[in-house]
Amino acid sequence: MIPVRAVHLVAATNEQIAFWVNVYNARVLDAVVRRPALKSVLDVGRALGVPTHAFFREQAVSGGRGLSLNDIEPGPELGLSSIFKWYRSDFETAAGSLPAFVQRHWPVAGVVRPDAPIRFMAYDWSLNGHW
Repeated sequence: MIPVRAVHLVAATNEQIAFWVNVYNARVLDAVVRRPALKSVLDVGRALGVPTHAFFREQAVSGGRGLSLNDIEPGPELGLSSIFKWYRSDFETAAGSLPAFVQRHWPVAGVVRPDAPIRFMAYDWSLNGHW
């Protein structure tokens, strides 16, 4: 199972966190069971040999709303590309803060906490494919 890093509820109770962890894990198991020959979740929707992360974008009704696994997982911590670090002032000027900028462009309202800690991921400079 894929561990849940965070839950999207701002002031979640232990019961709410448990609910969303269980929903996430059940959804992962359901999606894997429906694909008996699957070797990796990254193979779902693979295009030209490149993972598309489609597995995590599939919508299903959870908690009364159509949500993807990506919608359920993000919350207390934002894992952002280093581009957000390099051009932070541009994003903050546009929205007031990095969490506010991400929330403005997130498909589900209320997912990103305004005080979410930010982790900048290493930028991958490698080329796609072989030349």
